[in-house]
Amino acid sequence: LSISNQLDLQALLPDLLRLLYNYPQLITPQIIEPFVNLIQVARVSDKDYYLLILELSKYFTQFGLLDKEQTYQVIESAYTKYKLFGKVNPFIAYKKVIASLVNNDFITEASQLLDDVLLDYKESLQFKYRPSKHQISNLIGSFLKAFIMKTNDLAKGYELLVKFNSVAYLPDFPVRFYNYMITKLAENGMHDEMWSVYNRVMVRTDYQNTSTMEMVKHNGKACRDVLLSQSLDESDHEHAFQLIKEILVKEHLIADLDTLNKTFHYLYNAVLHNTTDEEYFNQYYFGLLWQVMETQAK
Repeated sequence: LSISNQLDLQALLPDLLRLLYNYPQLITPQIIEPFVNLIQVARVSDKDYYLLILELSKYFTQFGLLDKEQTYQVIESAYTKYKLFGKVNPFIAYKKVIASLVNNDFITEASQLLDDVLLDYKESLQFKYRPSKHQISNLIGSFLKAFIMKTNDLAKGYELLVKFNSVAYLPDFPVRFYNYMITKLAENGMHDEMWSVYNRVMVRTDYQNTSTMEMVKHNGKACRDVLLSQSLDESDHEHAFQLIKEILVKEHLIADLDTLNKTFHYLYNAVLHNTTDEEYFNQYYFGLLWQVMETQAK
């Protein structure tokens, strides 16, 4: 008997799912495969268990564990069983179902589910009890992020972003999604789109209140650091100054050390090379340099 057959897989499955949810880097075909048959038939009296199955089902096509029809059945079954429990949060399930559908190449089905939810939301606006803007915003953001990550079609992703933003009754995307999107646009040289998105989000209070480290935690990078770094590399003085002033006024941290270094060098060069005949150094730029150093030392 193999080790996997000797173990009580049914007892292990909920713990495995929680472990993989918290440490997705551990997910490999070898770890998931022994549990696939069990996942297809399991009945557990814990609603969170079905959310974890939806989370894990994202990887089925990627690892070639089930065919398309079987994968769809797992997603549908887990979603249906979750809804049978009382007092469930449908938006947690929608988010996971949509992400799993997209990752398993059911993009049309994911789009249809999202459309249904958004139409329900539109109709519910006349009532007192309705989904929150936060729930709808997160759902659209998670769909679009999953779509971009799966298809690698950033141009189409940007087109969809503009389309969603043009629908009057829909709330704006979450800050976390904009941080991801701006970073991706920057990495792919889509500069006009990048600044268009940034100019939209920078005026939002919740964006300015989101710490740099919070952005880094969720995305590995803060879009403000990425934009500042690019502006300095390209000698785009207008945008560099816009970002430096924003960092000073809001006392934002520059998390990326390379970008921080570049900013110091940029301002130091400006101190030395923008002088009049009457001065040894430019006092305005020196003041800016000093302010940046003070802000970053806090």
